[in-house]
Amino acid sequence: YGQYGSISENKISNCLLLYSPDINNRQFEILFSDIEPYWPYATEDDFESGKAKIFENLLIANIITSAGQGGLIIVWDLDTNLLLKHFESPYCVDFTFHNSTIYALNYVSYWGRPACFQLNTISIITNEISATAPLPSLDPSAYNGDINSISIAFDNTQSLYALIGEKQYYINPRN
Repeated sequence: YGQYGSISENKISNCLLLYSPDINNRQFEILFSDIEPYWPYATEDDFESGKAKIFENLLIANIITSAGQGGLIIVWDLDTNLLLKHFESPYCVDFTFHNSTIYALNYVSYWGRPACFQLNTISIITNEISATAPLPSLDPSAYNGDINSISIAFDNTQSLYALIGEKQYYINPRN
């Protein structure tokens, strides 16, 4: 559940390629033109990084631009090969999905503001987005700027946690 994939850029075919080696080595190609109508200020040249995860028949991905200050989370139906939902998500470094809700961990950092982590919860049923106050239990200095060095997930007791480097931090989504 929540199998990781990767996002890579293929400028030749003008698409973002989302791939999961855990699902029978299937590749899922999502054209930037499929996303662009919902995110007009970003272009394929702005693409910097992102992550993709598969939850049953949904591929959920975050796409990052502008050093993290721009971001979009997309929910793609793998059965119909259609975009179901999209949400602005600046600063998102990782996400997970549980009970029809996306939990997006954000590393908020820009000039004049001390860096901090915060959590957004996004209902894919109601489209409601809520944000927590900064999460003081997560040490921003532990994050090295590489989105692949951070992850969030639910443990077997349904508690949400972040893994930053080698350290595990529990998060209260209702903070």
